[in-house]
Amino acid sequence: MRSGPPSTHSTSDFSSSLRSIEREEKLTAWLVFSVFAVTIGSSFQFGFHMGCINVPSKHITEWISTSHSATFGQELSQTARDVIWSATVSLFAVGGMIGGLLSGYFADGSGRKRTILVLNFVVGAATLAMTLSKVLKLYPLLMLGRFLIGFDAGVVAGVVPMYVTELSPKRFRGALGSVHQLMITVAILLSQIIGIPALLGNKHLWEYIFLISIGPMIIQLATLPFCPESPKYNIINRSKDDSAERDLRKLRGEEDVLEEVEEVFKEADLSASGAKSTGILAMFQGFLRWPTVVVIVLMMAQQLSGINAAMFYSTRIFEATLHEKAVYATIGMGAINVVQTTVSLYLIEKFGRRPLLLVGFTGMTLSSLGIFGSLMITNVDIVWPSYLAVAFLLIFVVAFATGPGSIPFLYATEIFGSSERASASAIVAFTNWFFAFVVGIAFLPLNTAMGPFVFIIFTVICGLATTLTFFFLPETKNKSLKEIEYAMEDRKPCFIEKKILFHGERLSQ
Repeated sequence: MRSGPPSTHSTSDFSSSLRSIEREEKLTAWLVFSVFAVTIGSSFQFGFHMGCINVPSKHITEWISTSHSATFGQELSQTARDVIWSATVSLFAVGGMIGGLLSGYFADGSGRKRTILVLNFVVGAATLAMTLSKVLKLYPLLMLGRFLIGFDAGVVAGVVPMYVTELSPKRFRGALGSVHQLMITVAILLSQIIGIPALLGNKHLWEYIFLISIGPMIIQLATLPFCPESPKYNIINRSKDDSAERDLRKLRGEEDVLEEVEEVFKEADLSASGAKSTGILAMFQGFLRWPTVVVIVLMMAQQLSGINAAMFYSTRIFEATLHEKAVYATIGMGAINVVQTTVSLYLIEKFGRRPLLLVGFTGMTLSSLGIFGSLMITNVDIVWPSYLAVAFLLIFVVAFATGPGSIPFLYATEIFGSSERASASAIVAFTNWFFAFVVGIAFLPLNTAMGPFVFIIFTVICGLATTLTFFFLPETKNKSLKEIEYAMEDRKPCFIEKKILFHGERLSQ
């Protein structure tokens, strides 16, 4: 971003904007192929391993106890078994924090594409460790595998949204940037289906669940090498202008890409330091501090919104109302999440990021309050409050998938220039994983102490997130970096639209 607020737009900027309006941006087959190649082997692994051990968790904890006895010659107490299982689950988030923090270093040092390709070897090692853990009766291998796959997911959270955003034209930046979250939800749904006892989620076959990762890994290794490196990375970090122009022609399906190349150079000129990359500490200084704080708070709101608590209570409520069919109801909720996330790909380009975040957080605020009320009046003699709670849970999940689920990662890649984007993505990824870890550790004790009252906390957080969005998050749809910076520079309430006139004056109304 810039070192100081710009004062004017030049005539050439105006002419460039007019040419951009005249030239219709296209969704080319090569662009779609590239986005698929990067998300199938990265975002998919993120989502799949987030959910794959949930359904067979009972069988895995029993095996941990047996494995410990065979390896160490002593029985595990229930408390010790719970601690080991909690550590196994939490190592996914610990690996995610470390991977997220390092993602910017990898993205700028090795490139977006190469980083993603190398991660497949981490996935392979994690898959091998988790699968062999049962064969060798060594549960520490399962824990190692969880840490490694978490590390992969952490780097993915920082690099993939950035890479996809940098490949995409402004018109499709929101929809394509949200494919990362869509692939995560698809993978979670698949893990829920595969994890049912009739398939692999039983005590005899649960270790084979992890082998599903091999399919997406092979697909990515076979497809991603043919995809281009980020043109912005090639221009700004490697000074490979010719290579970037060649890749842009393929991605855009047209020969004249000079305008977009010029825009990348202008973006580089807006860098706060003038360097090819900006360090993490520099993100908290000068004009970078405010947008950095905004995306951190936005990511905190996503993780602290209560989505994990809603999923936890959904299982409990479904078991109480549907008994043995509860697992299928949970799968149905996962399917709703996928459908609404798919719908949001259209909505995000139709209405923009800001309205979807407002609708999403507002819906989550009201529905979490509804969940609290329904759980408070639920008892064994009255059935209808349980069904009411199910309805509010579904509304909560739909609201989350509408905007708060996918937009925070995308938003962080849009409000920073290429030289700051890697560090911003690293900060966002680390924040996401850190608070995922906090929620994972704190939720069960809070739930034990507070019961349904825990949803009051989530109601307040979602309400604050709605307020933050309303006042401080400008729209980024179809806007250049300079326009986004104008909208954020003076921190005025974002419901006051700021008009930017190309003759150098700004008018607020």
